[in-house]
Amino acid sequence: MQFEINTDYSYSRIDGDGGRSRENQVNATLSYGLTDRLDIATTIPYQRSSDGASTQYGIGDMSMELKWRFYESGPVSLALKPQITLPTGDDEKGLGNGRNGYSMDAMASYEMRYLTISGNLGYAYADNKFGTRKNIWNASVAAEVDVASRIKLSLDVGSYRNDDPNSNTNPAFAIIGLTYSPTKSLDLDIGLKKGINKAEVDHSWGAGLAVSW
Repeated sequence: MQFEINTDYSYSRIDGDGGRSRENQVNATLSYGLTDRLDIATTIPYQRSSDGASTQYGIGDMSMELKWRFYESGPVSLALKPQITLPTGDDEKGLGNGRNGYSMDAMASYEMRYLTISGNLGYAYADNKFGTRKNIWNASVAAEVDVASRIKLSLDVGSYRNDDPNSNTNPAFAIIGLTYSPTKSLDLDIGLKKGINKAEVDHSWGAGLAVSW
């Protein structure tokens, strides 16, 4: 059993017909290993967005999740991750959905000596007050390779259902990331996300820090 604190920051810039907007978000996550195969975690996001005319900032919607690794055999691992999102953000400022949300993700990974391949398939019921789609699926596949002592390089490619009811083009993305682990209990990472089609944000970047004990 162990605790882990994870903080990450992301920045994205969106250039649209109505002008340029910027979004910043910081997530603070506390997780605890109830058993070797079951973890519980809670995440509180802080958001700041600006469209040039106005700026909104504050706490977003808090989430709570479980991660259950129900199967482990050799290099193969399977897990389920149910999650509930609570309407703690101010929906009138665009900082939250104003209603509870639920999701379930199924994850699989295959770990080799220097390479790990993983996949994710999920569904979310994103209840909201804004008229956007509520039933959202997501899918991704990732590869992580040890490129040097304590350094890992990863590539993640995925897509999810567009929440815009007037669009049938689903956003697709690719993320390249680098993780440095100076000790067994400390991870530092940085990543760049690139939109593969016009439905996704053109590019964004992020950085994170995780400490376990």
